Amino acid sequence: MKTVNLTETLKTIRGEPVFEQDGKTTATLRYILCSALIAPIDGSGDEKFIRGALAIRLRDAGDVELLTEAEVKLLRTCVGSAYPHPEIVHGVWQLLDAPEVSAGP
Repeated sequence: MKTVNLTETLKTIRGEPVFEQDGKTTATLRYILCSALIAPIDGSGDEKFIRGALAIRLRDAGDVELLTEAEVKLLRTCVGSAYPHPEIVHGVWQLLDAPEVSAGP
């Protein structure tokens, strides 16, 4: 299981924040992951259902969510397919692969 902070903001290669489609709101990991999960990517009905269910779970989750290895793999695949910009894919994969952070002693 992997703990992921969904409130992390994505940055461009120049270190500037990435924005949502409105051009005003800073894009969080939650926004990018949910957008990738609901993107019109080919797959069976079962695969699309699983992606939709995970998108809803991430949308409704708190700041931090626990993900299985299979879910992280699915997220990496969806982000890689949905986003043509390497800096977005790189930023998301870095956040998904970040080492676990302890909540305290």
